[in-house]
Amino acid sequence: MDKLQTPPIVTSDFIYLRLIEDRRLAENQFGKIQIDRTEEIRGWAAKMKEIKQNEKNVKAGIVAANNHYGGYGPGTVDIFRQNMDMEKLSFENVDMAKINRQLDLEPRFNFSGQKHNKGKQTMLSDFFN
Repeated sequence: MDKLQTPPIVTSDFIYLRLIEDRRLAENQFGKIQIDRTEEIRGWAAKMKEIKQNEKNVKAGIVAANNHYGGYGPGTVDIFRQNMDMEKLSFENVDMAKINRQLDLEPRFNFSGQKHNKGKQTMLSDFFN
C-alpha cells in the first residue's frame, strides 16, 4: 500500500500531517534527533505553505511526529515549525525524568475500578485492568 497515491484534494478546513517511520530506532535512542530529516521536512513545509497560500477554506494545520521518525518527536515538530517560519521552541528546561514519572500515574478515567497495570501497554484495555 506504500505505493498508493491519494489525490491531493482538500476536503476539510484543516490539514493533518503525521510524520511516522518504521521501528528501526530503539526506544533507548529517543530523546534527541538521531536521523536528519531536514530535507523531507522542508518539502512537507513547502507543501503546507502552498496549501496555506492557495486554499482559503483551510483554517488550521496539525503536524504530529512520532519518535521513530527522527528520534525525538517534539524536536521533529520544532524543525517543521522553523521551516514554516515559526519561532523555534526550547526544550532546555524540560525535565524528562519528571515527565516519565508523570506517565506512570494512575489513569484519570478508570472505568473498571481496578488498579492500573504499570507494565507496558499491549492493548487499549491494559489501561483499565
